[in-house]
Amino acid sequence: MRLRHTTLMLAGLIAGGLLSAPAAAGIIEQDLPGTTQYDGWSDVSGSNPQVLAANNDGDPSTSYPSFPGNGPWPAPIESHTSGSGDAEFDKVSGTGYPAGFSVYTFGGGTFSVSDDTPVSSLETVVLQTEIGSPGIASDGPPTLSYNGGGQALSADISALIAQEAFSGGGFDITVNTRVFQWDLRGVTDPITEFGVEWSTASSATISGLRLDQSDTFGQASTAVPTPSAFALGLAGLGLAGVRRRRRRGVAL
Repeated sequence: MRLRHTTLMLAGLIAGGLLSAPAAAGIIEQDLPGTTQYDGWSDVSGSNPQVLAANNDGDPSTSYPSFPGNGPWPAPIESHTSGSGDAEFDKVSGTGYPAGFSVYTFGGGTFSVSDDTPVSSLETVVLQTEIGSPGIASDGPPTLSYNGGGQALSADISALIAQEAFSGGGFDITVNTRVFQWDLRGVTDPITEFGVEWSTASSATISGLRLDQSDTFGQASTAVPTPSAFALGLAGLGLAGVRRRRRRGVAL
């Protein structure tokens, strides 16, 4: 019952526009060697220009779904952070819709980021995710596939680089910033496209993503980022007794 109560309360705060904060505060810049490319999604919310355009064009069939987010997305959300490439963030299945300051899922969802124009001689891929969920529920580990195949490669290196837990007003949210890295030096065929897919907890908020790639393997940066600005959104609710617990630099 508590999870259902939390889900409905969180949905009400989102619908009422009361839950808002800057996104992707925990995402850190990578410094990979070699020829690199990155894609960033610092705004996957209802205010994303691509989402706004789709939802305001007068055609409901091209709109992103609303709560609980069961409907298909009309198009992937393109990377938009300054200097980004042309990778895409998409919902594969389940629930998930952009609103408030994040993509929300209230029944679990499967998502992906993909790139059809990777760097030549690709040797490594790094994905960062900033995802919040009630309690301490974790997300499914991401897997990578390439060239249209079903390889489902697990990350070779992974780390939880920041974790913030918030409680108050009858609900708990834990925001995790994670780094996942794949070592592709053993792949003999040229990689012409790739995608990374993962599933969320039953209730989750995706507030930031970053995808880095390089033709030269070098271990991902996992420096401790600045405190997540997610706290600002909860503080803005005016909730009495909101508590924050923080853990940093914990290897998975």
